Amino acid sequence: MKSSTTKKSIPDQVFENLMEEISSGVIKPGDKIPSEHELCDIFGVSRPSIKMALDRLNLLGVLESRVGDGTYLKKFSALNFVELYSDLFGITHTLEDLVELRDTIILKSFINLCKPGEVDDKEKLITNLSSIYNEIKFSLMNIDYTPYPDLKTRFFTEICRCSTNEYFLSIYNLILKKKLIHSYELSNVNDVESNNLIIENYQLIIDAIVKEDYKIGIDSFISLIIF
Repeated sequence: MKSSTTKKSIPDQVFENLMEEISSGVIKPGDKIPSEHELCDIFGVSRPSIKMALDRLNLLGVLESRVGDGTYLKKFSALNFVELYSDLFGITHTLEDLVELRDTIILKSFINLCKPGEVDDKEKLITNLSSIYNEIKFSLMNIDYTPYPDLKTRFFTEICRCSTNEYFLSIYNLILKKKLIHSYELSNVNDVESNNLIIENYQLIIDAIVKEDYKIGIDSFISLIIF
């Protein structure tokens, strides 16, 4: 276990060192975490600093305290890991970086959904997407742009939600949860001709998922998430 504590506050240094051990697999689910007294010796810091670092891990839900036996690293979900990773490195990316990450996740989720047998309940997915599509169509045809950004977010969230890669959904949810990106901008929603094209693009995306051929909707998908 590393004992270098040369940057940031002492509790942050201890937390980051513990996180490095967890993320690298040095400390594995089921392993016993050294006691506070042992960690004080390892890092050469006071007990309050150790306690603050462990409290942060507890808040992430990755530690399990066993009465009379100590503290263990418990099995945690992809979302725990993603939150833990973001807590370690901080959200220092630019908005453009986060938008690119979000859109890459959604695009990959879309491609995965178009693979045969990828979705357990495709009928439900199509029903949900069609319902949101109808709301989008109503909004744009009536030149009522206020609900459109949230509707667009809902549409792509549904696609991401049905992805079989739980890390995609976890990272996407983390972005939404932390309000790093509130919603899509209105961008090219500004005239009837553009709106008709946007509506057609959403329909092509649904068609691609139904026919299990991402090529049908890939250009439409990219057009919608970029603009």
